[in-house]
Amino acid sequence: MELANTENVRLAQNGDEWEIARLLRNGRFLHAHPDWYEPNDWIGEAGFVLLPEEDGDGGIKRPLFGTSPRLQACLTIAADPLPAAWVRVMAVRGDGDVGDIGDRLWAAVMARLSGSPIAEIGWLLTDEWPLPYLSRWGFSPAYEIETYTKEDMKIPPIRPLPSIQILPAKREDMTALAAMETAVFDPLWQSSEQALLRALAQTLSFDVAWDGDRPIGYQISNRSGMGAHLARITVAAAWQGRGVGAALMAHAIRGYQRRDLYWVSLNTQMDSPASRGLYAKFGFRKTAVCYPIWTMRINNE
Repeated sequence: MELANTENVRLAQNGDEWEIARLLRNGRFLHAHPDWYEPNDWIGEAGFVLLPEEDGDGGIKRPLFGTSPRLQACLTIAADPLPAAWVRVMAVRGDGDVGDIGDRLWAAVMARLSGSPIAEIGWLLTDEWPLPYLSRWGFSPAYEIETYTKEDMKIPPIRPLPSIQILPAKREDMTALAAMETAVFDPLWQSSEQALLRALAQTLSFDVAWDGDRPIGYQISNRSGMGAHLARITVAAAWQGRGVGAALMAHAIRGYQRRDLYWVSLNTQMDSPASRGLYAKFGFRKTAVCYPIWTMRINNE
């Protein structure tokens, strides 16, 4: 990868939005990381590079109409928050060798990120096409994400927590919730204040559990094609194992009931027995759907 030709690979910039959208719409090989961001939100990041369509001589093919060359491929590596980043987007149009094109994109991105605060990059595999190339690009298998579903809205008996209030999230809560994320999760799994603000604007429900004036946990749920998707439950370290997660789960399910949603899914890491115990208590069943996560370390001296 170090010797790959990076000529013509350039940084994405304002004005590229339309061609990026066309590539993502028509690309044969596409990866889009599931998060609260749109691909064009990352324009200007050092890890967002584009490869324009090239002519037979290695130059950029100029369009007959318009001013922007069509794109052959793009790759986006972005952190939010540091020091961990995700492969947010990778797309290849399909009329070239994916491995060779990927080599060029990765060489360009790695050169741009050299010396940056990013220490780890994760790739959540929702499609199989990248698998033959991941080792070649420096990734190793790290985690497995399991999928669970619940096809009723029954709520089991749970421990009462009379001192705890669960209220809809507000913008001013996000700083404290992001600090909770930093305290609870490893960097790869953290959500930033900006990401949580974006979630607040997009979610089906976003609720915070409070002990007095202290936030001690929260849940985020989305709509899905079949009903609801429980995107996240986070509980402050000092409150884990005390029923806060169950209270948040029950509150979320009551919200689904009010919206006439009677099917819910969620994802969790395979090495998270406490989470699996909570989900089993609420009647979630493991499915055959599993998403591998591969990671790579960079900028380690």
